[in-house]
Amino acid sequence: MEDITDSIVKAIRQDVLWMQTLVYVVEKLQNNGYTISFWENEENWAIMLRNDSVIGYMWKKYPLVFIKSPYNDAIKELLQEEQPVVFIDVNDVTEKAFVIDYRVLKDYIEYGLADDGFSAEDFWFVTNT
Repeated sequence: MEDITDSIVKAIRQDVLWMQTLVYVVEKLQNNGYTISFWENEENWAIMLRNDSVIGYMWKKYPLVFIKSPYNDAIKELLQEEQPVVFIDVNDVTEKAFVIDYRVLKDYIEYGLADDGFSAEDFWFVTNT
């Protein structure tokens, strides 16, 4: 299991206007062949798709992206001009590969993730309200 606490803290501590930049990022990804599912004012995450398959999640609140390995380099290259984004590489969005330290993140993430491991999809689900 990979502890992603530090990555989440790094994204939270970025001093950027991420929510304003997200609209531009979504447009840029869409213009490069990615489908983005994002219900503004209803969801905290944008779902990134390629050929109708989920390839990652982009957090609205903080510059954090979970992205499947085969797309990691391409997405990073597209977003390199944007404000700093923290990327967490995943083999599959449903693979239970991560843990966090709730003591460090208690002010940002509600309990609900399994202590013995969770997936990017689980993280998306728990933090999407």
